[in-house]
Amino acid sequence: MFLIRKKKKVADKNDELLRVLDDNGNWLGFLEKRGVVHEEKKYYGNVAIWIIDRTTGDILIEKRSREKAHNPSKWALIGGHIVNHDTPEDTVFSEVKEEIGVKLNKKRIKKLCILKPVKSNKYGFSHHFYIIIPSKIIKFRLQKEEVEKVKYINYNKFKNKIKSANEKYSGNWIRYKDAFTKLDKILFDAGILREKYEYEEDD
Repeated sequence: MFLIRKKKKVADKNDELLRVLDDNGNWLGFLEKRGVVHEEKKYYGNVAIWIIDRTTGDILIEKRSREKAHNPSKWALIGGHIVNHDTPEDTVFSEVKEEIGVKLNKKRIKKLCILKPVKSNKYGFSHHFYIIIPSKIIKFRLQKEEVEKVKYINYNKFKNKIKSANEKYSGNWIRYKDAFTKLDKILFDAGILREKYEYEEDD
């Protein structure tokens, strides 16, 4: 796997403008600086994408930079905040391109679900997308301010990491369960997963 570091000067993230949402995820009609949104605990939107290798069922994840304010040095899906008047679709495409230097085929990126905040200290409505790629991407250009490294991980192994609240991974099982449930069916129907996962009532 080839990793090429990309040196890029990034403006202060706290100055980015975010759309402020209500507690149902609806835009309230105005923008606010990212730093203010987080400090005042206002609702906002972000994105994440599941990049899935058709041949193995592995997914591509990134290790967040140790300099990140939230979840530093943790493994997570690739994603980011929705800024200005960008759409979730525009954002997920640009985040992948900026953070790991990969230009995905927009037509193959599919909507998965929107995960609502589940904790009192979490305020992001997360738009999840997925794309099934024919073979593993092996060349990346990482944005060092955002990403330390990338790797592929078995889909079910990643699920178990989230479900067990592994401290090295970012993700809440209660919140992610809906995404996993939908992806289980999609990947099973596509022949990528060999058997369905049976969820219990208390999962």
